[in-house]
Amino acid sequence: MKRKMMQYDAAGDQALGQAILRAGYAPDKKKMFGHEVYFLNGYMFAGANTDGCFVHVGEEAVQAAVAAADGAGPFCPMEGMTMKAYLQLTTTITDDGEKLGAWLKQSAEYLSALPPK
Repeated sequence: MKRKMMQYDAAGDQALGQAILRAGYAPDKKKMFGHEVYFLNGYMFAGANTDGCFVHVGEEAVQAAVAAADGAGPFCPMEGMTMKAYLQLTTTITDDGEKLGAWLKQSAEYLSALPPK
């Protein structure tokens, strides 16, 4: 059975927030999808859910990650909706501090190249 909207994971959010701080980023938190997510440079940066977390990395990076089939896939926050520039990272990645840190860095670099909102 498909779910209508992604489910928030409080423990995952706390772990993601700690990983973001360890990586040296100071994002804002705003409500999105019924719970808080992290914003950087005015853009949605990352958020936790029961499947792991998502990051904003751009369409090319999403396509490459999906093709590599390494614990990442398209981000679908609700049934029938895929956000093309966002990547869903499974717990295989989010539980590995080094891999998660690399994706957070890639997201931050992508967002800092965009004009501020």
